[in-house]
Amino acid sequence: MSKRSKDHSYNNNKDIYFDIQAIHDTLQEMFKGEVDPSSSLYLAAVLQYVATEIIEISIKDKNRQNGEKLSVTIDDINKSHTRR
Repeated sequence: MSKRSKDHSYNNNKDIYFDIQAIHDTLQEMFKGEVDPSSSLYLAAVLQYVATEIIEISIKDKNRQNGEKLSVTIDDINKSHTRR
């Protein structure tokens, strides 16, 4: 797990949220049966964590390359992901 500074957030307090009900409905469709609601909640939390980590790594990588704060594009995310 990465250590995060409490006084600085790369996403400027704009949290990423996933629709738990949409995840639950998708899981039910995919597995053609009952899905425990806690599994949908857990999957949403994992997706939120992974998405946040990818975005934070991309921002750090972009800032390291340019030495200044810039916006991150999907290409930056893809480049950071493939280098690791």
